Amino acid sequence: MFRHCFLIALAAGALAACNGDQSPSGATGPHGGSPPPEPSVVEISGTIVTSGFDLASVAIRQYGKLIPLGGSEAHLMRGLIGAEARVRGTLDANRGLSVSSFRVTAVNGLLAIDGVFTSDDGPSYGIRLEDGTVSALEDPPDELKAHVGARVWVTGGTDGIPISFGIIEDRRARYSAR
Repeated sequence: MFRHCFLIALAAGALAACNGDQSPSGATGPHGGSPPPEPSVVEISGTIVTSGFDLASVAIRQYGKLIPLGGSEAHLMRGLIGAEARVRGTLDANRGLSVSSFRVTAVNGLLAIDGVFTSDDGPSYGIRLEDGTVSALEDPPDELKAHVGARVWVTGGTDGIPISFGIIEDRRARYSAR
C-alpha cells in the first residue's frame, strides 16, 4: 500500500513539473507557451500608393517595398495617392501598419504643410500645424477659403502664397452630420 501511494505521489509530482510555468513572467499565449510579442510603434516615410487590385486599399512605398496600411486613419489617405507622407503606427508583420497618425510632407515633388486651415474672421488665413503653431497663408484661393476648419495640405512658394492644396478631412462636415 505504501509503495502504491508513493508511486502515485511520484507520478503527480512529475506531471506537475512537466506542466509548470515555462515563461519568466507567468504569462502565456493563447495556445500556451510564450505570449505574442507586443506590436512595435514605428514611423515610416514614403509614397502613398494603392495596394494591389483593391483601389480602396492603400499602402506606403518605402525603398521599393510596399507596406499595407490599415487602422483608424488609413481611410483618410485614399485621396492622397502619390503624395509623400510620414506615417506613425503599430507594425504587424502579417497585416502591415495600423496607422495612428500621418502627415503629408510633399505633393508633386513640392514640400507641403499639413494642418487645419484657419481664419481669424478677417483677411488673415493660416495652417495650424500639429505642434500648434500657425503658418500664415497670403491670399488663399476662394476654393480653399470655403474649407476653414478642415484638415488640408498646402504647397506654396516662399512668399506664403499657396500653389496647390487638397482636403484631407473636412471636419465641419463630419461634425455637422451628427
